[in-house]
Amino acid sequence: MKRNIVTLGAGVLALLGATGTAQAYTAQWSVTGAYTDIVAADCRDCEEDTGILFACTGNGQAAEITVNAAASERGQDGAFAPVTFHIDGRRYTYDAKTVEFGMIGFTPVFQISYDDPLTEALQSGRKATVTFNGQRSTIGLKGSRSALNVFKAHCGWTTEGYSQNLERVAAQNPDPNQQQVNQPTQQQSGLPPYSQTVLAQNPPTPDADGLFWYTGDGFGGGSPKALRYALPETDAAVLSASCEQYDVNGVLLETYLWFGDMPAGASVTLEITHAQGTSRYQGTTFIESEEYAGSRFTMPKGDPVWRAIAASAQISIGIQGENAAQLSSASGSAAINEFAGLCG
Repeated sequence: MKRNIVTLGAGVLALLGATGTAQAYTAQWSVTGAYTDIVAADCRDCEEDTGILFACTGNGQAAEITVNAAASERGQDGAFAPVTFHIDGRRYTYDAKTVEFGMIGFTPVFQISYDDPLTEALQSGRKATVTFNGQRSTIGLKGSRSALNVFKAHCGWTTEGYSQNLERVAAQNPDPNQQQVNQPTQQQSGLPPYSQTVLAQNPPTPDADGLFWYTGDGFGGGSPKALRYALPETDAAVLSASCEQYDVNGVLLETYLWFGDMPAGASVTLEITHAQGTSRYQGTTFIESEEYAGSRFTMPKGDPVWRAIAASAQISIGIQGENAAQLSSASGSAAINEFAGLCG
């Protein structure tokens, strides 16, 4: 029997059981591997009979989804095309990369983050109907709830799992040249119960006005796919960015910076100066009330500017022709990197 699953990589092949046979195939979801090497599939010892495969790409990071069941005989390797899941009357559509996997065919491959609704839909449904390149196929969901719960814990898609992965890596890679320093709790530091990050629960470092970088709601809740430089639960804010599923065009960035006497809908240029240079974005102003006005920009997902900001000690951000704000980005690197990792 030809083992076409090898196209997914030798590590994944080993995790799925390279010595399995067709007789060992079991149509029930299972997981193999552990921690960030974990893989979930819709069967056991299934080799090329795998219908769908979840592969963890890193602690708290997106999962790569390969849908062999939806492979078509025709396609263009490397091209992008929509793949749609129909589960319990709901549709979930993703822009998938077409990958040619030998005799399996032209297969959709895409990524989802920890809070994508597809995971819960797969866990709660009985079957999923998938359409791709004119092909229609069905994936069984028996055992998906328990298998994907294990996957989420090991891949750092839960707060506990994320922290355990960090502790495991730290224990395996001790730095003998660096003294271990215990991070003070928020009660010890005198800070309010804020959290800079959702997944790792890092304490923040507010600026002189109390503003700081944070993902989610600033208290450790919400989605890490939302990033702000602000004071939580107030109107004091400099910027807000989001790559939630409804932001299909990319990352939606709002800045609340002075844009002069321009009216709503005016074209503006945002300039962000960081350690690697200056990044510029075209957008428009908005004025929705006296308290809510600024400028909106759409940035491509995976824009390297976020990593550049996180690697800078300080950035300058402002509307071209107006005074720019100076923000400490080193103090917010944990939140910025968490956001960038999920919006890549």
